[in-house]
Amino acid sequence: MLEVGYPRDLAMIGAIFGMATFVWSGWAQERPPKHGAWRVTLALLGLAGLALISLSVPMAVRHWDTATALGRVRRTDRIHRGVLG
Repeated sequence: MLEVGYPRDLAMIGAIFGMATFVWSGWAQERPPKHGAWRVTLALLGLAGLALISLSVPMAVRHWDTATALGRVRRTDRIHRGVLG
């Protein structure tokens, strides 16, 4: 569940997913399906990912010193980290 009380986390999620969208759509444009609509769709996805990156990264930098949900260490978190490394 996303917690809106941590803007840094939300901005980083946006930046990561924006980068993944941008890279995936660029990679998919190498050999798209034959139908021409795919090229347009992939180009629009790439632009959307780039827009998300350009909005999220400055916001993440601006909120870098704020609290993060990852900073709260609970007993279950310690167990999870211990089991998974």
